Amino acid sequence: MATIGLVTCLAYPEVTADDRLLVAALERRGHGAVAVPWNGARRAAVDADLLLLRSAWDVWRDEVTHRRYLSWLDWVEAEGIELWNPPSTARWSLDKRYVVGLAAGSVRVPRTVEVTAGQLAKTMADVGWSEAVLKPAVGGSGDGVELIDGARARQLDETGLTPAWTPWMVQEFVPEIRSRGETSIAVIDGEVSHAVQKRPGPGEYRSNSAFGVTVTRIEADRLPMPEVEALLSVAPRPLLYARIDLVIGDEISLIEIETVDPALWFSTSVEAADRLAAAVEARLP
Repeated sequence: MATIGLVTCLAYPEVTADDRLLVAALERRGHGAVAVPWNGARRAAVDADLLLLRSAWDVWRDEVTHRRYLSWLDWVEAEGIELWNPPSTARWSLDKRYVVGLAAGSVRVPRTVEVTAGQLAKTMADVGWSEAVLKPAVGGSGDGVELIDGARARQLDETGLTPAWTPWMVQEFVPEIRSRGETSIAVIDGEVSHAVQKRPGPGEYRSNSAFGVTVTRIEADRLPMPEVEALLSVAPRPLLYARIDLVIGDEISLIEIETVDPALWFSTSVEAADRLAAAVEARLP
């Protein structure tokens, strides 16, 4: 029997309710699964046969925590600890500026521009946007994300972008997200596993669970498979799992490819928990 460490964090130390389905799938295969906060005692990480990044959701809260997490990834790599997704893939996903280079096939990446303090209104005017999505390059769960217009941009130019330690981006707003929401596609071991539709609540545009999103399963025959396969071809390797977030309207727009700690919505696809458990087992030392 192997021990699988599901990497969490001290802010949210327990395995999530959704990931308990993964724990059950691992146990059915004869393995134990325990929560291992990345910023907890390092002995727990050393004692696990394999670590699986699942809910280290504090790493974008402040600069010190973020730097410590990057140092933890360096330590894991130096110690030769089996971690999936591996440190190189995790680092790639931690700075959302990666999206700029991800155009693939007919998938459209909304125009994204890095912005500096005091230049937000000018940047929007130069590009020709009356509104845009402002987001930190290091972030998650919708924290700090804001749909802004020119007046708000001028206000932020005066007050400054906070937190100041992370780079910031402005991104072209995809209006279909309000009516169609995001399609989140879970990929396990290089294959599409399952997908969900995340629809924002009334008056919202953010499709994160903290903002009242409604989640429903989507059958595979409704997915744009050629486009998904094109995106997988440009995703980082090696890759155990990922979640591809798209807005599917008149065009297909890429929002993110999450390769570190994404919610995988096992509650909508119990068989997917078994699929990931099998892939984890295949990677045991």
